[in-house]
Amino acid sequence: MRHPLLEKPIVPVMNPTENQKAVLTKIVAAETPKLAAADISKSSNLVSARDMLKKLGFITLDDEGAALTDEGTKVATDQGLTDDMGELTDTGRKIAFADDPEKAEETGAGGETDMDMDADMGMGLGENIIKTLRASAIAESMENVPKQVLRNLSPEEQHHLRKVLDGNAELMDFNDLYEKLFDYFMSEMPYGTAKARTGDPDQWIVNRLQGGVEGPFRAHHEWDD
Repeated sequence: MRHPLLEKPIVPVMNPTENQKAVLTKIVAAETPKLAAADISKSSNLVSARDMLKKLGFITLDDEGAALTDEGTKVATDQGLTDDMGELTDTGRKIAFADDPEKAEETGAGGETDMDMDADMGMGLGENIIKTLRASAIAESMENVPKQVLRNLSPEEQHHLRKVLDGNAELMDFNDLYEKLFDYFMSEMPYGTAKARTGDPDQWIVNRLQGGVEGPFRAHHEWDD
């Protein structure tokens, strides 16, 4: 009879590098699996870390995109990158949005830029297609957002806003973002909605940004140039 301990599956012990942590956190942060695949394929360092994590069984990567496996989810939680609900911690967000994952702890989050998205080291034809889909998805979801709003949001807040507008998060999940948008649109918002008596201000803001719905008048905003 085999010993019970020998029947248990062996799970690799994982002490991820900073680039491997970046892959794990970028997958969690991405709006969709396909966008996650694009985010973890932007540089040779990320590609190497990505491929190792896939080989160890901590992530999946195929035509549908990239995702964490159960083992990868456990590693992310054990490393303090995600909480028990699977959401990024402050440390996880810092790494996910850093320009250089290996310097994230020293310099803090750098945020993604258009130039970052254009990086194509280690990218094949499939990844280039994903890159195009990513740019298209971002442009479509943000097309009704006033430029004054975008200029006053940090890269991380812009990322959160995309998640909200794509239906992957609630605006009230991001308090700082909500407060900035509420302050901007308060003068356009019906009084009862602004006071949360006859409507939900957060839903009004989302509807305004998704459909470009104007208020009863064109109001002056403090952010206007």
